[in-house]
Amino acid sequence: MVDATRKLLDELMGRNRNKENVREQNYWDQDVCKPYLLGCCYHTLWQHTKSDCGPCPYGTCQNERLKEVFEADDSSRQHRYRRRWMVELRDMLKAKVNDCDRNIDRAKETLAKRQAANQAAIEEHPEIKDLNKQIKEMAEEAESAGEAGDVSKSQAIVTKIETL
Repeated sequence: MVDATRKLLDELMGRNRNKENVREQNYWDQDVCKPYLLGCCYHTLWQHTKSDCGPCPYGTCQNERLKEVFEADDSSRQHRYRRRWMVELRDMLKAKVNDCDRNIDRAKETLAKRQAANQAAIEEHPEIKDLNKQIKEMAEEAESAGEAGDVSKSQAIVTKIETL
């Protein structure tokens, strides 16, 4: 509970609320979440999913003031930082998407194996074998009755097949 209160105070008043000589934080500082400044903090993007990265390691993630300063800055330094951080963010997002794709492929393989095992178990079950044999024989009988012109008999056989 103390940690939750501390976190709430950090969000509302800043991490340095108890310090007297607080230096002004800049968007290029090491402890600033650069992906958030670019509009996409990947730690909050996948929050509460199977691909959760955990909390953002930067203490100043979600700092609106820094984001506004970053977006308002039109200097060459801001453009240089933006290009470099965009490349880093793109690489991180590509790696995360590749991880997700690998997880999906692994899950699909596992599902295919389970379905194959279940299908084999079902087909080997004697009652199911008998039912499949009966359905196949009745379908052939309904087809031959239909070819012979006895439509009512063919329809009756098909309704019996559907009840099986």
